[in-house]
Amino acid sequence: MSLTAASLKNPTAVIVAILLAALFGIISLFKLPIQLTPDVSQPMITITTGWRSAAPEEMEAEIIERQEDVLKGLQGLVSLESSSSRGNGNITLKYRTGVNLERALIDVMNALNQVPSYPPDATEPVIAVGGNNTFTAIAWFAIKPTEDNERDIESYQDFVEEVVQARIERVSGVAKTTLLADCRVNCELLLTLIKRQLWV
Repeated sequence: MSLTAASLKNPTAVIVAILLAALFGIISLFKLPIQLTPDVSQPMITITTGWRSAAPEEMEAEIIERQEDVLKGLQGLVSLESSSSRGNGNITLKYRTGVNLERALIDVMNALNQVPSYPPDATEPVIAVGGNNTFTAIAWFAIKPTEDNERDIESYQDFVEEVVQARIERVSGVAKTTLLADCRVNCELLLTLIKRQLWV
């Protein structure tokens, strides 16, 4: 006996089966995690290089252009954007979605090692996974002197950089930390933790 013939002989069973399927479908629909706009971020790597008191034009000519020359041929690279300001230069590398950023990070480090030379007082390039708009701060620590402490807060900066900041950067999941000295109201050292975002 075919399914069609059995269904025609038992219309009540067919209606019950349809109602049960519809009921379970509605229940499943409300329990499924549905995301209409999935969060797909474009993989990025940023490179920051400092050069004390250098003008933006010097920064671009002496550092940024040299870095761009060795970075522009990297595999999977979609676009390369750079910016220069006084004493600081940034390069943002944007990759196609799905690229292995761990491998891309190694390629970037190898490419930067091919830069012929840097100015003597320029800092080493800092490479971070993610763009400036993809990093999210996960914590801030403010270090303030007590009222009875006559010592200047800026005298603690070396200790915070060499001991506190170095240990926090070794914590899993922390990509970058930033240390700022703020003396607008009450002098304090502000340590910012940046969460690592890695697409693999």
